[in-house]
Amino acid sequence: MNMRTLNFLGLVMAFAGLLFINSCKDPCKDVICENGGVCDEEGVCDCPENFFGDLCETECVNGTFGNGACGCDDYYEGDACKIEERVKFYGAYDVDEECDQNYTYGSTIKTTAGNVYKIEISYLYRGDWQNPVIAEVDGNKITIPAQEPEDGFTMTGSGTLSADGSELVIDYTLDDSSIGTVSCTATFTRQ
Repeated sequence: MNMRTLNFLGLVMAFAGLLFINSCKDPCKDVICENGGVCDEEGVCDCPENFFGDLCETECVNGTFGNGACGCDDYYEGDACKIEERVKFYGAYDVDEECDQNYTYGSTIKTTAGNVYKIEISYLYRGDWQNPVIAEVDGNKITIPAQEPEDGFTMTGSGTLSADGSELVIDYTLDDSSIGTVSCTATFTRQ
Protein backbone atom coordinates (compact mmCIF):
# COMPACT_ATOMS: atom_id res chain seq x y z
CA MET A 1 0.00 0.00 0.00
CA ASN A 2 1.17 3.44 -0.71
CA MET A 3 1.42 6.19 1.86
CA ARG A 4 -1.68 8.03 0.61
CA THR A 5 -3.86 4.99 1.00
CA LEU A 6 -2.51 4.38 4.50
CA ASN A 7 -3.11 8.00 5.50
CA PHE A 8 -6.64 7.86 4.10
CA LEU A 9 -7.39 4.57 5.93
CA GLY A 10 -5.97 6.02 9.13
CA LEU A 11 -8.15 9.09 8.80
CA VAL A 12 -11.27 6.97 8.18
CA MET A 13 -10.51 4.78 11.21
CA ALA A 14 -9.89 7.82 13.43
CA PHE A 15 -13.19 9.36 12.35
CA ALA A 16 -15.04 6.07 12.95
CA GLY A 17 -13.40 5.81 16.37
CA LEU A 18 -14.55 9.30 17.30
CA LEU A 19 -18.08 8.51 16.23
CA PHE A 20 -18.04 5.32 18.29
CA ILE A 21 -16.66 7.07 21.37
CA ASN A 22 -19.18 9.92 21.07
CA SER A 23 -22.08 7.48 20.66
CA CYS A 24 -21.03 5.78 23.87
CA LYS A 25 -21.17 9.13 25.65
CA ASP A 26 -24.63 10.07 24.29
CA PRO A 27 -26.90 10.22 27.38
CA CYS A 28 -30.00 10.03 25.17
CA LYS A 29 -28.88 6.95 23.24
CA ASP A 30 -31.27 4.60 25.09
CA VAL A 31 -33.85 7.18 26.22
CA ILE A 32 -37.06 7.32 24.19
CA CYS A 33 -39.29 10.10 25.46
CA GLU A 34 -43.01 9.64 24.79
CA ASN A 35 -45.80 12.10 23.95
CA GLY A 36 -43.52 14.72 22.41
CA GLY A 37 -40.98 14.78 25.23
CA VAL A 38 -37.38 15.71 24.36
CA CYS A 39 -34.28 14.14 25.89
CA ASP A 40 -31.93 16.79 27.33
CA GLU A 41 -28.11 16.75 27.60
CA GLU A 42 -28.32 14.81 30.88
CA GLY A 43 -30.46 12.02 29.43
CA VAL A 44 -33.64 13.22 31.16
CA CYS A 45 -36.92 13.69 29.31
CA ASP A 46 -38.24 17.24 29.24
CA CYS A 47 -41.99 16.63 29.08
CA PRO A 48 -44.62 18.80 27.40
CA GLU A 49 -47.40 20.35 29.47
CA ASN A 50 -49.68 17.79 31.20
CA PHE A 51 -47.25 14.85 30.73
CA PHE A 52 -45.16 13.37 33.52
CA GLY A 53 -42.98 10.38 34.41
CA ASP A 54 -39.44 9.39 33.48
CA LEU A 55 -40.41 9.03 29.83
CA CYS A 56 -43.38 11.48 29.78
CA GLU A 57 -45.63 8.41 29.74
CA THR A 58 -48.38 9.65 32.09
CA GLU A 59 -50.87 12.33 31.14
CA CYS A 60 -52.37 14.39 33.98
CA VAL A 61 -54.62 17.26 32.85
CA ASN A 62 -56.72 18.32 35.86
CA GLY A 63 -54.76 16.83 38.70
CA THR A 64 -51.43 16.35 40.40
CA PHE A 65 -48.85 13.76 39.37
CA GLY A 66 -47.28 11.71 42.15
CA ASN A 67 -46.13 8.14 42.80
CA GLY A 68 -46.44 7.31 39.10
CA ALA A 69 -50.11 8.26 38.79
CA CYS A 70 -52.37 11.24 38.31
CA GLY A 71 -54.47 12.27 41.34
CA CYS A 72 -57.53 14.16 40.11
CA ASP A 73 -58.60 17.61 41.20
CA ASP A 74 -62.10 17.94 42.64
CA TYR A 75 -64.87 17.28 40.09
CA TYR A 76 -62.64 15.41 37.62
CA GLU A 77 -62.05 11.69 37.10
CA GLY A 78 -60.40 9.18 34.76
CA ASP A 79 -56.79 8.10 34.27
CA ALA A 80 -55.68 11.52 33.03
CA CYS A 81 -58.34 13.47 34.99
CA LYS A 82 -59.83 14.78 31.73
CA ILE A 83 -63.45 13.82 32.45
CA GLU A 84 -65.76 16.08 34.43
CA GLU A 85 -67.65 14.03 37.02
CA ARG A 86 -70.92 15.63 35.96
CA VAL A 87 -70.76 14.16 32.43
CA LYS A 88 -72.00 10.78 33.68
CA PHE A 89 -75.31 12.41 34.68
CA TYR A 90 -76.03 13.89 31.23
CA GLY A 91 -78.82 12.44 29.14
CA ALA A 92 -82.53 11.84 28.70
CA TYR A 93 -84.51 10.05 31.42
CA ASP A 94 -87.92 8.58 32.12
CA VAL A 95 -89.04 9.71 35.57
CA ASP A 96 -91.35 7.98 38.05
CA GLU A 97 -92.06 10.39 40.87
CA GLU A 98 -93.86 9.84 44.17
CA CYS A 99 -95.03 13.04 45.84
CA ASP A 100 -98.55 14.01 46.91
CA GLN A 101 -99.47 11.83 43.89
CA ASN A 102 -97.55 9.66 41.44
CA TYR A 103 -96.28 11.27 38.26
CA THR A 104 -94.55 9.92 35.15
CA TYR A 105 -92.73 12.23 32.76
CA GLY A 106 -89.53 12.77 30.79
CA SER A 107 -86.56 14.85 31.86
CA THR A 108 -83.08 15.74 30.68
CA ILE A 109 -79.93 16.47 32.59
CA LYS A 110 -77.31 18.63 30.96
CA THR A 111 -74.49 21.04 31.66
CA THR A 112 -75.15 24.42 33.14
CA ALA A 113 -73.11 27.54 32.66
CA GLY A 114 -70.55 28.29 35.30
CA ASN A 115 -68.79 25.84 37.57
CA VAL A 116 -67.75 22.36 36.44
CA TYR A 117 -69.65 20.76 39.32
CA LYS A 118 -73.18 21.91 38.44
CA ILE A 119 -75.88 20.27 36.33
CA GLU A 120 -79.29 21.35 35.15
CA ILE A 121 -82.34 19.07 35.64
CA SER A 122 -85.39 19.85 33.51
CA TYR A 123 -89.07 19.40 34.41
CA LEU A 124 -88.57 18.22 37.99
CA TYR A 125 -91.78 18.00 40.03
CA ARG A 126 -94.71 16.62 38.05
CA GLY A 127 -92.90 17.19 34.76
CA ASP A 128 -94.30 20.64 34.23
CA TRP A 129 -91.82 23.10 35.72
CA GLN A 130 -90.49 25.34 32.98
CA ASN A 131 -87.35 26.40 34.85
CA PRO A 132 -84.59 23.89 35.50
CA VAL A 133 -83.37 22.84 38.93
CA ILE A 134 -79.64 23.32 39.49
CA ALA A 135 -77.78 20.55 41.34
CA GLU A 136 -74.18 20.22 42.50
CA VAL A 137 -72.25 17.04 41.67
CA ASP A 138 -69.78 15.25 43.94
CA GLY A 139 -68.81 11.84 42.56
CA ASN A 140 -72.02 9.82 42.06
CA LYS A 141 -74.02 12.09 44.36
CA ILE A 142 -75.88 15.33 43.78
CA THR A 143 -77.07 18.00 46.16
CA ILE A 144 -79.89 20.38 45.32
CA PRO A 145 -79.25 23.51 47.37
CA ALA A 146 -82.21 25.63 48.45
CA GLN A 147 -83.65 27.36 45.41
CA GLU A 148 -86.89 28.68 43.96
CA PRO A 149 -87.19 27.23 40.44
CA GLU A 150 -90.84 28.39 40.13
CA ASP A 151 -92.61 31.24 41.87
CA GLY A 152 -93.95 30.18 45.24
CA PHE A 153 -91.95 26.90 45.34
CA THR A 154 -88.76 26.44 47.37
CA MET A 155 -86.92 23.14 47.25
CA THR A 156 -83.86 21.27 48.52
CA GLY A 157 -82.74 17.69 48.00
CA SER A 158 -80.10 15.10 47.20
CA GLY A 159 -79.65 12.09 44.97
CA THR A 160 -77.41 9.20 44.01
CA LEU A 161 -76.53 7.80 40.58
CA SER A 162 -76.27 4.01 40.40
CA ALA A 163 -72.82 2.50 39.82
CA ASP A 164 -73.70 1.58 36.23
CA GLY A 165 -75.17 5.05 35.56
CA SER A 166 -78.59 3.75 34.55
CA GLU A 167 -80.63 5.14 37.43
CA LEU A 168 -80.64 8.32 39.49
CA VAL A 169 -82.81 8.55 42.61
CA ILE A 170 -83.51 12.04 43.92
CA ASP A 171 -85.19 12.74 47.26
CA TYR A 172 -86.33 16.31 47.69
CA THR A 173 -88.56 18.49 49.80
CA LEU A 174 -90.77 21.10 48.28
CA ASP A 175 -92.31 24.01 50.18
CA ASP A 176 -95.32 25.36 48.30
CA SER A 177 -97.09 28.44 49.57
CA SER A 178 -100.46 26.95 48.57
CA ILE A 179 -100.15 23.28 49.70
CA GLY A 180 -97.38 23.35 52.33
CA THR A 181 -94.41 20.95 52.50
CA VAL A 182 -94.26 17.94 50.19
CA SER A 183 -91.60 15.22 50.21
CA CYS A 184 -90.88 13.55 46.91
CA THR A 185 -88.78 10.71 45.51
CA ALA A 186 -88.05 10.85 41.79
CA THR A 187 -86.50 7.80 40.11
CA PHE A 188 -84.76 8.76 36.86
CA THR A 189 -84.18 5.82 34.49
CA ARG A 190 -81.88 6.52 31.57
CA GLN A 191 -83.61 6.25 28.18
